[in-house]
Parts: sequence; C-alpha cells; structure tokens
Amino acid sequence: RDPYSSSTYPTNVYTLLRYGPFSLSDASDAILQFSHWTITETGYDYFAVFVGKDTVNFTGVAYSGDWTKSPGADTNGWQTDYLNLTATGLGDLRGSSQVWIAFLFKSDGSVSYRGTFLDDVELRKEGLPTGVAALGSGIGLDGTTRSLNTARIGTEYYLIDASRPMYVPPIGQERGVIATWDAQCDTVGHAYGSLTRVKDPNSDNNFNDNAQLRAAVDAHYYTGVVYDYYKNVHSRNSLDNNGRTLRNVVHYMNRYNNAFWNGYFMTYGDGDGVTFGNLAGALDIIGHEMTHGVIEATANLLYENQTGALNESYADVFGTFCEFYARGQAGNWLIGEDIYTPGISGDAMRSMQDPHSGTDWQPSHMSEYVELLNNGSNDLGGVHINSGIPNRGCYIIASTIGVQKTERIYYRALTMYLTNAAQFVDARNATLQAAADLYGRSSSEYTAVESAFTALGVTSDTARELVYDDGYPTGATAW
Repeated sequence: RDPYSSSTYPTNVYTLLRYGPFSLSDASDAILQFSHWTITETGYDYFAVFVGKDTVNFTGVAYSGDWTKSPGADTNGWQTDYLNLTATGLGDLRGSSQVWIAFLFKSDGSVSYRGTFLDDVELRKEGLPTGVAALGSGIGLDGTTRSLNTARIGTEYYLIDASRPMYVPPIGQERGVIATWDAQCDTVGHAYGSLTRVKDPNSDNNFNDNAQLRAAVDAHYYTGVVYDYYKNVHSRNSLDNNGRTLRNVVHYMNRYNNAFWNGYFMTYGDGDGVTFGNLAGALDIIGHEMTHGVIEATANLLYENQTGALNESYADVFGTFCEFYARGQAGNWLIGEDIYTPGISGDAMRSMQDPHSGTDWQPSHMSEYVELLNNGSNDLGGVHINSGIPNRGCYIIASTIGVQKTERIYYRALTMYLTNAAQFVDARNATLQAAADLYGRSSSEYTAVESAFTALGVTSDTARELVYDDGYPTGATAW
C-alpha cells in the first residue's frame, strides 16, 4: 500500500501477527530481512519485530518515532532492516526445529499518526561451506601481535577457533569452537541486529588491516587463554564442562562502558575512552565474564544482595587466576587495570588486596558491609560493592598458601558445595570443606582458609548445614 495516502489510527491498536513454525535445524546462519515504513509517536507507539522458540517467549527490535527520515531509509521513506537470529536475547536460534516470528503494531490512540507498513519479509537461511582450521595473526588493542586460531571457509578467513578439544566438525556449524562476532556499534533494540562474523578484509589471515579489528583480536585470543586455564588447571571443558561453544560479541552499542555475560555469549563495549577503554582488552575482564558462565552452570548463584556479591567475587577471583596462569609473577590482584581510565596509569576498578584502594571503594570487613536496597539503582543490593569482602579473603589465602593451591580450593568450593542462595558464611563453610577434601582438616591450607574468613569477620555459623551440590543445579542455563 502507499503509506502517504493511508489513514491515521483513530483509536487504540494492539495487533500481534505470528507466523511459523519455521525450522532452522539445517542453517549455519539465519537472517530475517524486512522493509518497513514507520511514523509513530515516539515513546508511546511502535512497530516491533520479534522471534522466539515458541509462541510465548519472544525477543526482538522495536521502532518508535519517524523512521522514514532515519539513516538508511530510501527516498520514499522505506527502511530495510535485518535481524540476525544467530544472537538474539533468547540465544542462538540456529538448530531449532521450530522458530516463530511475530510483528507487533501498537498505538495508544492519543495522537493520530500514519503508522507502520511492512513489506518484503524474507527469512533467509544460509549455510557456510565446510572450512578448515588455520593459524593466523592479528594486532590487539595495545599493539601486540597475537597468534590466532582461525578458520578458512572458501577463500576467506574468520575468527573461528576449532583447535580446542571441544570442537565438533564441521566448522561452519560452530559447535565446540570459539567464535568472535562484531555488533558494529548498532544501537537499535537489543543492539545485536547487525551482528556479523569477524573476517579478515583482505583474506591473508593477518587481522591487522584496521583498528576496528583490534578488539576482536583480543577477545578471540583471551577467550582461548581462559578456556585453556579452565581445561588445563581444572579439567573443565568450556563453561558447562560439556564443550559449549564460546561466542564473543565486540563493538556493542556506542561507547558502551561495560562488558557482560548474558547467558549465551560474552559482550564487550568499546568504552568511552575516558572512564574505560575497550573492555575486550583486559584478560581479567574476559576471565571475569566467562566465569559468570561457569557460575551459572554450577552454583548458579543468585544475582542479588550477599549472594550476588559472591557471584561477582568468584568472577573476580577466577578472572585474576586466569591472569596469573597466563602471566605468572606478572599477574596482580587488580581488576580491570588494563582498560580502566586509559588516560591515567596505575589505577584499577577494584583491588582484591586492598578493596579500599580501588577507584570503586569496597568494604574489606563485615563491619563495613554496605546494606542497600535490592534494586537496579542500588546495584541489586551492592553486588559490585560488597564483593570486596570475599575478594580480600581470597587474597589473604593465596598470600599464605600460594595461588595454585588457592585456585584448586576455590574451584572445588564453587562447583561442588555452593548452592544458589549461598551467603558469605556458606562460602566460608564451602571453602573449608574443599580445603579439607584436598589437604585435610589438620593441614596448613585448612588453617589458612579458616584464618582468612575469620579476619574478614565471617565466622562459623553452626545453624547452617553445608549441603553437597553436584555442580548442575536445576535451572542452570544450557547452551
């Protein structure tokens, strides 16, 4: 229809059109392409495109405002957009035997407007030809040249690492690989709609062609380091201990000052260049985010209050252990020092050795515990604040018995004894039990753990019973 001659919406409109199911079981890539002509009242009315694995749980992109004048619209106001189904808020939809697509048109009726018109909807399934593993190189964010495990597919090279023991062929299916993607600073909807695989622009397997590649090089390389740490030190095969594919997304949104694990993949912002540099440039940050995936697959610690502070602490702890694994004595107890305030040398977000000295002050003893409301504006009860207390405890233990013994104890506590509502006293009990399992109750290692938690003001609580956990609690997210 011609949108310029259409009528406006005089009343409330809420129309949801569902289509499906479609099978993506044979797709290496799946792209939903659509054209729309949209003029709505910004913030009140919108047009949205959703996808999901059933008819209830959907995620996607919403458009509100005058999109006929936005970048990318043609001379008649039509905009062609894409939704990459490889990475949505619900995770990777490839391989699903049924996928549903929905289009939502919503108006509150308060202001007349022309609405939305939809055309040329296409669900395109693409298959990558079988590739072969290769060894390339690239330049990281700090200018270091890194050796990279890549894949040659056709005549092009991609940041797909099929060299680890978890790999399941063929490469194009991305099973048991490390794969790195570029979100291209998209800011629409969930900001993953423009995802593309990172490939070498001139196909010589040297990822050194432009500055945009540097974050991808570091994310790809450091993810391999963290995988190797868990595999070589703890015999853990990826986040779920079952060879789960590891996906990175770099250049998320615009100057985004954060990194996160969303239950499906790791995402890294570019930083604003003042508070943060590109967050893919720090090994301990990448170890931190990947450890959130390990936590989810084991203790599944709730992300709120004291339990959430334990969640953040274990992510800091193992991110730091990854740094010691890769750098030996050059490792340290600072968090994010490689990317925090790039214009200021020597500072860090947090310090495990002295939680008071990090740029983000943290308590180091239970007497300083910060009681906060459990909401978004209060850090969900202080998960990034009170984590300083158990962080300090790990530092004290490692300073007494060494990093190698400490990491063994902490890994056993996390994967075998902690449960999803654990408090600091439960961490004490779990860590003591892990030390007893490995070294005995009369050992110096057991005494070091006991003394450290006591020094934090986390003392024994006989009212709490330690319950054995098999490492795979109900509700843990699977890939």
